[in-house]
Amino acid sequence: MIAVITLKSTGQQITAELKEKKPCFCNRDFTVQEVKDIIKGIRENDDIISRRQYIKDFPENEVAQFHKNKDGYKNNPVLIYKGKFIVKYGEQYFSLKEGVEEKIPNKVVPPNYMEKFSDFTRKGDKIFSDYYKGKTNKPEEQIELKSGEDMYEEFTKCLNYTFREYGITTCLQKIHFLAQCYVETMHFLNTIEEGGSSAYSGGIAYKGRGLIHLTHDYNYLRYYDKSCETHFYDVYVRCLKKIGNNGSMGVTECLKQCKKDKRYIEKGKDDKFRKDVDDLIAAMEKVEKFRKDVSTVMIKAVGCAGWFWKESKINDVITGIDERTIRKVTKIINGGDNGLDDRIKHTKLFAKKLNYENCTNHK
Repeated sequence: MIAVITLKSTGQQITAELKEKKPCFCNRDFTVQEVKDIIKGIRENDDIISRRQYIKDFPENEVAQFHKNKDGYKNNPVLIYKGKFIVKYGEQYFSLKEGVEEKIPNKVVPPNYMEKFSDFTRKGDKIFSDYYKGKTNKPEEQIELKSGEDMYEEFTKCLNYTFREYGITTCLQKIHFLAQCYVETMHFLNTIEEGGSSAYSGGIAYKGRGLIHLTHDYNYLRYYDKSCETHFYDVYVRCLKKIGNNGSMGVTECLKQCKKDKRYIEKGKDDKFRKDVDDLIAAMEKVEKFRKDVSTVMIKAVGCAGWFWKESKINDVITGIDERTIRKVTKIINGGDNGLDDRIKHTKLFAKKLNYENCTNHK
């Protein structure tokens, strides 16, 4: 916006461009463009390294035929002297583009030409399965879109719904949520854990999925209940009590023990218990099919992170973007300090990109 300002002292009029102050992200939706800009900004400022440049890193039309006539020329390092790209052969230096000799004083050693590369240089702004198009090293499960759907539009829509549904409403809460999800998903690329562990309750089949990697069969059952409006987790708890377990046993192991129980084997001994076990068996058959949705259906992948966030009462421990707070959030998510340094770094990056210093509420 252009404004005309009159100076009181002289009466002189000057024009100035006034930049409209954008509202903070408290209690409002993200636009698709905002989400794109945030992810691009995070990647541009992340994992920046300086890398030596070789002739192969330059376009062919910027390399003189003089160099192309030499064996293995593409692997020769490019140096820089007085703003000009040069290449060294023996004790002589030749310009990269013209191929003519450059006279360099004896005591001068031209440095290697270095280019800075960021996470954006390597990944661009692609997210989830869009990033893996044309690549061979794809994750075993990834987000699947319907024909005509746009990845960023779907992601933004699901983020906004999740924030409203699970009470993630302030800038501060959104910063922590996005940063933790970003680290969990390898920078918004993978919605399924690489490898996994057989130590998870229910085995490796119940490895991490979603934006905050959901693990263990009992957590999948809880999220299935939330998604399908059922109450099978309560059935699981009743079964645990029947076999005298204090809750340390997962669903899969619980069912194994229940099937061995005489009250289940022999009809008429405890019909209510028998029905609970059969209902839980049927429910877990559905959960086995459902678990893939958590990594392949966008609303399930994003939603499970919001559900876990609310169930774990993470908002209650968020008081700022200080390291102590980030450690508390991290401990709730993965039980310890796994990847803490990375989570601290990205929380601060997201705070910067969401302009937290200009937040209206600082909440």
